[in-house]
Amino acid sequence: MKALIIDGNSLFHRAFHATSTQFNKETKKWESIMPFFEKNNIKPNNATKLCLFWFLSIVKKNSYDYFITCWDCGLITKRSLINKEYKANRVHMPEEMRVQINDVKEIIEILGGTNLAIAGIEADDIGGTLTKIFNEKNIKVDLYSSDKDWMQLINKDSELILVKNGGEKNWVRINEENFKEKTLFPFLPCSIIDFKVLFGDSSDNYKGPLGEKTTLDLLEKYQSIENIKRNLAYLPNSIQTKLNDFFNNKEKCEIAFQMAKIDEDIREVSKDICLYTKKEINFKELNQFINKFNFKGFEKHLN
Repeated sequence: MKALIIDGNSLFHRAFHATSTQFNKETKKWESIMPFFEKNNIKPNNATKLCLFWFLSIVKKNSYDYFITCWDCGLITKRSLINKEYKANRVHMPEEMRVQINDVKEIIEILGGTNLAIAGIEADDIGGTLTKIFNEKNIKVDLYSSDKDWMQLINKDSELILVKNGGEKNWVRINEENFKEKTLFPFLPCSIIDFKVLFGDSSDNYKGPLGEKTTLDLLEKYQSIENIKRNLAYLPNSIQTKLNDFFNNKEKCEIAFQMAKIDEDIREVSKDICLYTKKEINFKELNQFINKFNFKGFEKHLN
């Protein structure tokens, strides 16, 4: 048996930004397509169309028994409470993107999936908890996200399909066996957490005590923070000082781990996996959805 877990916000954002501009042959510049929708009084649907292509492809190329798409709620989360600067550098969702999110969620339902969002809980933590629930029942999991944080969820029963720019041909399936080769990280997937603790994460707007190269070198040699601690006396004095200051600040250290680690024990996520059973694609509703938006290029999917 196999479960499909999609990072909804991640793929939705990537779909929107991948299709929000087009090349104008006359001006020889990339220009926003949003004026086209406004001029023709059409609700923006660029992300909706690409998400439909992607999700259809995913569910038709693979056989899944369970299908969930995880979403953020946009409310205050535990990470934003412990770090006021959390994601402060990220641009807010534009309105032309926001108006499409319910259409994308409708696609998930038409394709037999379940949308799951919980107030105050991030999609990452929902995905992490679901992965643990399925793995404990010996059910394998395919994770789809463009967020490298999800690499920490990779294990013998869970693989990550890393969604990258350039379409499906550039997406990378990463598992325990090929992790170092595909990511160029010199450690195991679980050490993504240690890497984020020691180096930080610019996209989440927090820093660790060390630079990237030093962090990679240490984890390549020792593989985990615990092993680094055991060998602290053998490290250069400058690194010892930085790490001692960090580890001795219990509160700062704990916050770093909470920021870095995806929570796999969210109580609000039901352990009743029957709730996540994949249903058959509703081709009647799919056809109606495609016609409503006058989407082209989906004929092969409707046969």
